[in-house]
Amino acid sequence: MDRAGALELSMPTVQPAELWKESGRWSKYGPELLRFKDRHDREFTYGPTHEEVLPTSHGANAQVQAIAVQFLPDSIQVRD
Repeated sequence: MDRAGALELSMPTVQPAELWKESGRWSKYGPELLRFKDRHDREFTYGPTHEEVLPTSHGANAQVQAIAVQFLPDSIQVRD
């Protein structure tokens, strides 16, 4: 991936619910998505993927396919 020019990013595993609700996947994942609240009653998830996080790192209206940069997420992704 280095030769291809990809940028290696350490991605967050705990992600705010707003990102998942905006994409519509908060409700689509169902009860399998690990959800919890912090001490301020804000909702979070242990994100199984990074599709919700990448567009926000490049602007709120960006689409992952439209970003002209290659990313190599560097964290554990959970698959069932």
